[in-house]
Amino acid sequence: MSHLLRRNVNDGFSGGELKKSELLQLMLQRPKLALIDEPDAGVDLDSLVLVGEKIRNILEQPSTDGVASAGLIITHTGHILHYLHPTRGHVLYGGTLVAHAEGAKLLAEIQTCGYGKWKHYRSQHQ
Repeated sequence: MSHLLRRNVNDGFSGGELKKSELLQLMLQRPKLALIDEPDAGVDLDSLVLVGEKIRNILEQPSTDGVASAGLIITHTGHILHYLHPTRGHVLYGGTLVAHAEGAKLLAEIQTCGYGKWKHYRSQHQ
């Protein structure tokens, strides 16, 4: 990514370049908790693999004080989760947390059934 160092931060970046730049910055910070919003948005399939691997690397490295890192990944499609190993998944529907389960299991359920099973929850709790 050395060619990107000659540009202003994120100036004129494509969607994939922007994600890569953000992840590089995050890798250098080595946070205890990484909040990553829609890392799969606007990223082509080849870059999605790279982005997923880098997020996994970030979460596997210890923070600057040696504490294990954790991450909150927000995604609308779930595509990025195929490259991560989420321990927990949560569904926010209509502004309410309506489901909690092991990450891959919850993603598989959503991909099979969609979000329809939680529509009744919103109407019951308004």
